[in-house]
Amino acid sequence: MRSDISVIRHNMVDCLKLQEEKKQLRKSMFHIRKQAFKAEKNANLRLSEVYNLLRVSLSQAGFLKSGTTSVIAGYYPIYTEIDCQLLLQSFEKENHTVCLPVIQEQGQGLVFKEYITGQPLVKGAYDIPQPHDNCSILEPDIVLVPLLAFDANGYRLGYGGGFYDRTLQILRAKKKIAAIGLAFSQQYVETIPLGRYDVALDAVLTPQKLHNYSFIL
Repeated sequence: MRSDISVIRHNMVDCLKLQEEKKQLRKSMFHIRKQAFKAEKNANLRLSEVYNLLRVSLSQAGFLKSGTTSVIAGYYPIYTEIDCQLLLQSFEKENHTVCLPVIQEQGQGLVFKEYITGQPLVKGAYDIPQPHDNCSILEPDIVLVPLLAFDANGYRLGYGGGFYDRTLQILRAKKKIAAIGLAFSQQYVETIPLGRYDVALDAVLTPQKLHNYSFIL
């Protein structure tokens, strides 16, 4: 019994230590991303310029097949997140379907609803713009993911809610998907402190290059 209690206490200490490490890293990366956002005014344009690298890699991995329609999940940028609207427009021009995330209750995965770039949105949880209630729910093949930091192994640091980690786990249990982080190059760190539920990305696209981590060639 005492041994069990000792293990529980040890695990609690490790968990609190991890939470504190992530808290401090978030604080630092919010500042770094803010500076990068100010410095790279045309980051969304530069992302669209390297879009071809992403498109080729996704095609080689079987996610963008000629004559078929894939579903791509983007996001509406908040704070100083890099804007993916031009990327979504590029996918639309190639006849792919686009959707945006909708936050449900805490502890649940995200739901994705169909979106046409430029269409009016409504405020959802945390006042984040999202598609109207009557928009169709879709299951994405490719998920563009915002982040605060990413590391050499494709792990990301988010805001702590676990929404994307949970969502990627749910989607990957159903089918093969591609999870692509979008970031400024300044958001790179060597190692992110990991918890048991943290999920790696398949690639990260910055305005300068595509970082490959998984099955994307």
